[in-house]
Amino acid sequence: MSGIVGNNTARASGVIASAGGGKTLQIVRADAAGLTSDSTTSSYSSGAYPNAGTAHITIAFTPVSATSIIVVNAFAPSGVGGNGIASFALFAGSTCVNHSTYNGYSSDGSNPGISGSWVSGSTSAVSIQYRNVGSWGGNTQVMGRRRGTSTNAVTPYGSMVVQEIEP
Repeated sequence: MSGIVGNNTARASGVIASAGGGKTLQIVRADAAGLTSDSTTSSYSSGAYPNAGTAHITIAFTPVSATSIIVVNAFAPSGVGGNGIASFALFAGSTCVNHSTYNGYSSDGSNPGISGSWVSGSTSAVSIQYRNVGSWGGNTQVMGRRRGTSTNAVTPYGSMVVQEIEP
């Protein structure tokens, strides 16, 4: 015998207690419709990340519970022109939930992915956005293509999944 107890057998026999919560309440997915360019100079070095940038993917989301956990995962092939540090962010309404950067040299490409989670806090509709926030040097970042100065768009242009989980 391998020593591994199957999940159903272990729960039925009382070896593993049934865990509470974690039930998925809803999942919503959206794809980017095309390219998104932004040349905002985003050298935000302190304090809260501002309500800035251009939405690459937007999902209108209405939580079913005020105490649920919202989990978001998004990605998009991207490139930044010149020698720049591109910035991208995840927003719930006008609040930045998470942000990150990648470095590009001479229009290098990347595939920035981002995740974030928070307690819903209400059952009111909220706009969840994966945003292109330009670059620290003011060079143009293009989401949806492999390289910043390339004309080659790549499909999918990006994707975002929002999951609501019961705590």
